[in-house]
Amino acid sequence: DNEELHIGVIDHGGKFRNVYEFAFDYLDTNDEILPNIRVKELYREIDSKPITISKTVLDLLSDGVSAIIVHAPSYHTEQVANIANQKQIPVIAPTATDPMLKNMKIRPYLLM
Repeated sequence: DNEELHIGVIDHGGKFRNVYEFAFDYLDTNDEILPNIRVKELYREIDSKPITISKTVLDLLSDGVSAIIVHAPSYHTEQVANIANQKQIPVIAPTATDPMLKNMKIRPYLLM
């Protein structure tokens, strides 16, 4: 039996859904990368409303994600990281560019 690894994906505007689907399908079908682990993507598209972003993060956390990938501007990433860090869940933010986000004392689980 394979162990399941839940990874949340937050995509501002839904522009990169196909990219994430391809990447997670690739991980899931190549046993050499993560043997005996099934990666389950929990994809969420967000808009710019702070309440939507907070609700999305809280929903992902309640679904038991092990990490969250955020494809959004820095100000959205900050909000996601602030919530996820309280639960010690890593946030991977490849598109965040604000150097002020890299404060390890405030957001030790944010990877940019």
